[in-house]
Amino acid sequence: IVSRSRLRSSGSRRYETPPTRLKFGERCFFAGPPAWNSLPVSVQDICDHNSFKRALKTHLFKRALGL
Repeated sequence: IVSRSRLRSSGSRRYETPPTRLKFGERCFFAGPPAWNSLPVSVQDICDHNSFKRALKTHLFKRALGL
């Protein structure tokens, strides 16, 4: 789909959230891109599924504990 190509920035791994007119649409359908964009690039770049889960879990625990 051509319209989906605008969701990802071509120069980075960041996702762009398309504009919505309603707050409901922002809250319901676009929670994923800000969550992905908040991850460090080192976690985003991992290709292996198990390694990604391990790095994500470590990142989230460190963030929760304020480390």
